[in-house]
Amino acid sequence: MSILFAASGEELLELSEGMPCIMMLIGMQLPDMTPIEFIDHSSARGNDAQVVIVCGEGEASSGARLAHPRIFSIIVDGALVDYQLRNVFHRALRHADMKSWLGFSCQDAPGAKNSYRRLFDNFPVGTMVSDYDGHLYFVNAEMARILGAETPKQFLQKYNGLDKTLYVHQRDRRQLLHELLATGEVLNFEFEAHHLQHGKAWLAMNVRARRSRPGEKILIDTFVRDVSARKMAEAALVASEHKYRHLFDHAGEGILLVNSELVISDANHAAGELFGAASHTILAGMSLSDRLDHGTGLTPKKIRTWIRNSPAGIVRREMSLTQLDGPRIYVAATIRLNRDDQCYQIILTDITARRQTEESLRLAKEAAESASKAKSNFLANMSHEIRTPLNGMMGMLHLLGETPLTEEQTECVESGIASCRRLTQLLGDILDLSKIEAGRVDVFNEELDLRFLMDSLETLFGMAIRQAGLSFHIDMSPATPANLIGDSIKTQQILNNLVGNAIKFTPAGSIRVEVTPLSQLVPDKARVLFSVIDTGVGMRPDMFDHLFNAFTQADSSFTREYQGAGLGLSIVRNLVRLMGGTLCVESEPDKGTAIHFCLPFGLDAPGLNERQYIKSCEKTGEDLRRVLVVEDESVNSLFLKRVLAKRNCAVQVAENGSLAIKALAESDFDIVLMDVHMPVMGGVEATKAIRTGMAGEAMRDIPIVAVTACAMQSDKEVFMDAGMNEYLPKPIDIKSLFGVLDGLMPPVVNPMKRDRVRWR
Repeated sequence: MSILFAASGEELLELSEGMPCIMMLIGMQLPDMTPIEFIDHSSARGNDAQVVIVCGEGEASSGARLAHPRIFSIIVDGALVDYQLRNVFHRALRHADMKSWLGFSCQDAPGAKNSYRRLFDNFPVGTMVSDYDGHLYFVNAEMARILGAETPKQFLQKYNGLDKTLYVHQRDRRQLLHELLATGEVLNFEFEAHHLQHGKAWLAMNVRARRSRPGEKILIDTFVRDVSARKMAEAALVASEHKYRHLFDHAGEGILLVNSELVISDANHAAGELFGAASHTILAGMSLSDRLDHGTGLTPKKIRTWIRNSPAGIVRREMSLTQLDGPRIYVAATIRLNRDDQCYQIILTDITARRQTEESLRLAKEAAESASKAKSNFLANMSHEIRTPLNGMMGMLHLLGETPLTEEQTECVESGIASCRRLTQLLGDILDLSKIEAGRVDVFNEELDLRFLMDSLETLFGMAIRQAGLSFHIDMSPATPANLIGDSIKTQQILNNLVGNAIKFTPAGSIRVEVTPLSQLVPDKARVLFSVIDTGVGMRPDMFDHLFNAFTQADSSFTREYQGAGLGLSIVRNLVRLMGGTLCVESEPDKGTAIHFCLPFGLDAPGLNERQYIKSCEKTGEDLRRVLVVEDESVNSLFLKRVLAKRNCAVQVAENGSLAIKALAESDFDIVLMDVHMPVMGGVEATKAIRTGMAGEAMRDIPIVAVTACAMQSDKEVFMDAGMNEYLPKPIDIKSLFGVLDGLMPPVVNPMKRDRVRWR
């Protein structure tokens, strides 16, 4: 901003010619023309700057009558002239550029020149006038404040000689003068200056060279703003950007920034390594859709769906990544939408090693399972093959024992029979263990009577124990629930093994079985503690760790006293675990051993046991139902015939599906109990044939119940889809069997009066 002073209107017109002004201040009484004439002359010379007229108090009324579009304001000289000038000046600055020029004619405005000087002293922009050599001629108060001086006078003392005192870097001074000489003005020139209090400050200047009068020395008008705060913020932003860029570039995980179409815009070093790139910068512009795969490919639509369905807006997926040179690796991708930039941030972690380990473990598991299955199949086959000749051996020995023998021959026969029994028990234990390890043993929940189990123990072991000179006691707490749900066969097997083991290792004393109910932890579930306690040889504590291992005995020396393969306790431990129970051992050498195991059972409402239930279901001879049992296993068919006979059912057996179709075509039946796995024709195939009318139209809709050891839900669905009406898994629950019969068969009629009754 430049300030021009003139003594007359003509002089001001000459000075301002060719120099655009934003405002002209003139007195009311110019020596050579009136204010309106001055405005007209300046307009004729192409100057349309706003005009402010300063008049004395006596001229106020005359000034008020002046009217012209270019008159911006009329100021009355006096006590408030400074305030009026500042107000008018600020209003004018809002409509003009700071770099423009101001022209003044003040010859006839008494005291106005001092007022103008006071105006620029209070101007809110730092202002100074200097020459090319750096000598200062004018500095206002704002300029002094910007650089820490108390007054303009102090500023002039400290900074006179700008080329050496103001600029921190002299190259900035040289660059400014070079540009100023070339163009005459420099806008928004920023540099670092010396600050009297803070050491340094950043300033922004608008600079213009001008002459006060033709031929006079060139002066430099400078308008200054303090931009230190902005520069500090920019520096902090740059430092922050540098810090976070460093973290981004050197993060251990691969980081990608991709747009909404999955095109990479930025990547760090780790991402470049994951992609197999020589430099991470070459990833920019590459499409992720061509590299990442999640089964069916990776598309922008799929990612948008993932993000939309994620409450936290963060998605984690495992994917395969095809590297630039061809190999494929596996990565865990964490995807987050940056809603401000509408781009995705993707963090990639290499999980190839983990996936390879998982695959190795899977293959090892499959190999182990295959080996275990092969072992179990081998043991089962060998057991079958060994039992056949073993059965012949025992039979022949029994027959030999019936003939007249000498005492020595009788002893040999008895020893042979005992050896065969030991071998038979060993085969059973090996087969049981192999089934448990192969996971082919299921737990069957049925009504269980612990008192009946204890009676079985007494029947099985009582006489043998007492003949060996031992006492045998069974103590069952009266508080033990009478009606339980559990696997009675496996519970009996555990007790049999433990009692048999106790007999083997107890040369004298007693064997005791205790049954005690424990407190309930879960509603409708009972816990029962079983203890088998003997006064036998006992064990040292160091034997406990391998006591339940297969083929292990406490005494494994060549001089051991007790026979056996060491399988009984291993079977016990596995069965207890399978049934959801726990087991522990207490023992002391020469004093005996106590083995405790706790099993969970379901609670059953008081009712009839199975034998009582079958008895209660027996019907009188006046009713008759005809049942076709399709079963190739003679034991199973015999069981069903015996049970159904108690319900006054006439039972006919067919050994396969083909014979069943023939029987249905020839006779009347009310229901079919159909096994699934049979020779010649299986149950599913036979059912489909019956439903298509191969057994006759009258039998097309007869109720058919699947009776099978296939207990999976998917198996049941196959049977139902084939046309069967109901499903009973083996072993057959008597209540379920009778319930199905009552639900599917038609009402019973007198056999003397019945006609062909068909299910509809």
